[in-house]
Amino acid sequence: MFRFVDRPRRRRLRAVTLIEAVLYISVALALIVGGLVFFQQASMAARVQAQVRYVTAVVSEIRAISTGSTFAPYSVLDGTLIAAGAVPSDMVAATPTTVYSMAASPVATSLLKTVWDTPMLIDIADHLATSDRRFVRVTLYDIPVNACARLAVVDRGGGGIAVGTRRVSWRTPTPNNTYGPPWRPAVAVDIGAPQSDSATNPNIDPAVFEVTPTYAGAQCRAQSLDGKSVLVLNYLIDI
Repeated sequence: MFRFVDRPRRRRLRAVTLIEAVLYISVALALIVGGLVFFQQASMAARVQAQVRYVTAVVSEIRAISTGSTFAPYSVLDGTLIAAGAVPSDMVAATPTTVYSMAASPVATSLLKTVWDTPMLIDIADHLATSDRRFVRVTLYDIPVNACARLAVVDRGGGGIAVGTRRVSWRTPTPNNTYGPPWRPAVAVDIGAPQSDSATNPNIDPAVFEVTPTYAGAQCRAQSLDGKSVLVLNYLIDI
């Protein structure tokens, strides 16, 4: 006598509707885009902080080297700093780059690089008011506008991300990475009234003695080409 064994009923597989499929894909894309944006922001923040560490360390070394010695005005310090071991090896460019500087001799050779693998030039500039004091001028070429806007924020006391900055200037880079003229006229802001020559320099707004995030962002965008800016940071030192 045969017995009929109850077979388990098969589950009915419900198909995914078009609306559900679109919803799933949208959520997945949102997660991917959000992750990419977060990664890019984190990467930018890390590079900005690394650049700040490089610049402040180099400026400290220059101040130490300058004790008891004198740098000639407008002299480029890239080679001196490399020879003195004052810059980390990953700041040294693989090949020199001819750049257009803000010095008396407008053409200079950059031996250093930024964290974005673009030229960086360090030279000495005369102080705005007195001849016995000078600036260490750090020029960062073709850096991203977002990085420029973060690096340029300085309060009235010279504090901010780029601590100790006494003047901030912007220039527009040239096409095709030639790093040469023509540039737009520089937009400069002196930080702190004692170092200001706004009465004689028409490019400086006498009402602005600090660089706020809004101002920095506006200037970096205005003085940019293809999303890149040239940022000049000046640090006052005693010679």
